[in-house]
Amino acid sequence: MKRKSETKILAHILRGLSSINRGHRHPFRTFTRRTIFTQGSHFHTFRGVTGVVNGHSHAFSGRTGLAIPVSGGHVHNFRVQTFVTRNHRHVLSGTTTRVVNI
Repeated sequence: MKRKSETKILAHILRGLSSINRGHRHPFRTFTRRTIFTQGSHFHTFRGVTGVVNGHSHAFSGRTGLAIPVSGGHVHNFRVQTFVTRNHRHVLSGTTTRVVNI
């Protein structure tokens, strides 16, 4: 039986900087959650909160695109709008890492 510290959790990391809105952008970093199998492939859900800039942050949630094969594994593209905070939102987009242990 594995100890709790030996349990492996496999996920993709999503990280980057948001679009610029009202003269600022937010850093973000999160990891994928659920895996949903479909169309002979799969996608993942994710959620998180951006870093604080100008005294505020933005919550976000969404799903990745389908798996894209790359050398050594696969990645996913993502694009989502944050929830509105202080009357504005940002776009988060990019490509996940390959699967990593978190």
